[in-house]
Amino acid sequence: MRFRHRRAVVHPRVPGPVANIRTDRSGASGAGGSGAASPRRSRIRHRACALLAAAALAGVPAAAAGLPGGEDRLLDSFVEDGALVDKMWIEFGAAARGSDDGDDLGMRLRTAFRYGRDVEAGADLRLLRRGRDAGAPLYGTEVPTQFEHTGAADPSVYGKYRLLRGACDLAVGARLAIPVAPDDSGLTSGAYEGRGFVAFRGAWRRAALIGHLGLGRSGDARYEAGAEGETFATGSFGSVVFLSRLWNMTAEIDFEGARFRGEEERGRGLLGLDWHPAQNLRVRGGFGAGWGRDSGALRGEAAVAFHF
Repeated sequence: MRFRHRRAVVHPRVPGPVANIRTDRSGASGAGGSGAASPRRSRIRHRACALLAAAALAGVPAAAAGLPGGEDRLLDSFVEDGALVDKMWIEFGAAARGSDDGDDLGMRLRTAFRYGRDVEAGADLRLLRRGRDAGAPLYGTEVPTQFEHTGAADPSVYGKYRLLRGACDLAVGARLAIPVAPDDSGLTSGAYEGRGFVAFRGAWRRAALIGHLGLGRSGDARYEAGAEGETFATGSFGSVVFLSRLWNMTAEIDFEGARFRGEEERGRGLLGLDWHPAQNLRVRGGFGAGWGRDSGALRGEAAVAFHF
């Protein structure tokens, strides 16, 4: 029987990367140890790093959810806020006000759009049913006879520009109210009204602190005998507080000076809840009271908002 020796197959040597210091080209460490141990340790390290990274990323949404952002807005002072909406905001709302002098019931469509990085603009359109008793104060004069009318209330448009963003957002803006209802309906004063404001937003723990200072100017009222328009101050302060992943609490106080000669200044407070069961959906509402020319008035608001 003859034995034949097979020729050794010589594989071509593929050039590889230059070996690290204290490591030969086979992957074995110069300090000792087998070449198979190093890849196994490497796999263990990679798996450990992956687990740590997953744990860190899992904590990010929970931490971010605790800080209300630009989509977490107040009900009354929606416009006077240093933050901007992400892209677009569409809100359908209803509001009711009751007092000894009469009642208001209104429906509202609010839209807001963001342009570029620092500009937001929008509009408020309202349908109002208003009733007033004879002798009740309205637009700086007294209501001569009892009435109850339904129609379009004064729409308003606004725009604002964000000057600073970050830990504290700062914006300047203006809004304009346009009379559209008949002067004798009691649904409008018949006067154009413009306002300018400086708004801010800051974070404190798990809440957003929001406020503004501003000045407004009203034209002369045309309702009944009419009243001379005034320059007046405005201000507000409020907070959006994170309660849970789906709930925020809102609280705000608003002040407005006399818009017409002979009229009182007005203050209002509102406490509400904001429920966001889906990423682009919010259901909001609140109850409040007032003082000054809103003394003794109770009111409530509810709205559904879609934002993108």
